[in-house]
Amino acid sequence: TLRAPVSGFVLSAAEDIGGMVGPQTGPLFTITPPLTDLVLTVPVSEADIGLIRVGQTASFSVSAHPEQRFPAQVNEIESEPQRSGSSVSYRVRLRVQNPDNLLRPGMTANVTLEIAHADEALVVREAALRFSPPDANNDNEAPRTRVWRVTKSQRLEAVNVVPGLSDGAYTKVEPAEGETLEVGDLVAVGLSSNGSAAAKGGPGISLGSKP
Repeated sequence: TLRAPVSGFVLSAAEDIGGMVGPQTGPLFTITPPLTDLVLTVPVSEADIGLIRVGQTASFSVSAHPEQRFPAQVNEIESEPQRSGSSVSYRVRLRVQNPDNLLRPGMTANVTLEIAHADEALVVREAALRFSPPDANNDNEAPRTRVWRVTKSQRLEAVNVVPGLSDGAYTKVEPAEGETLEVGDLVAVGLSSNGSAAAKGGPGISLGSKP
């Protein structure tokens, strides 16, 4: 009679029935604790590891349940580097609760780590912060500190802002002192290539087919 030292699930067992066994043959069974608590290991590049902190929240998806995202939390950041050619990464371990047993050991996950959070933020497209009309005077302006609001007469007026958090596509902004910018204001991200719009001097306020 073989008894496991812990309760759990058998992940693998010896394949050769009737064979001789001993310490040199390795484990007969591989047992995991109950699957309600799992560890998710994520390789993070050396360029991004400085943004990761223990306690940060994360979410991930797996191919078995593509319509669902699962919560996780950073539990450990390993100090030993992992080298692959010229690239260096560090393993980050996340704690995952699995009360419904939907997740299995060995699954591949697509992970999103939350490095910052803002509620009730006024945001603009990052392209709006990088746009400037050809005739604008930018000599004394720092990059990404101004957006161009579209007026009712289809003209552009500069609004000085203070940029904040950004995910690369959208950026949180706050109007500079003495400036106003509100939800619903149209801001330019480029000049229209449409002939009629160009003739009117109207700005473009969209990229491609997305609003």
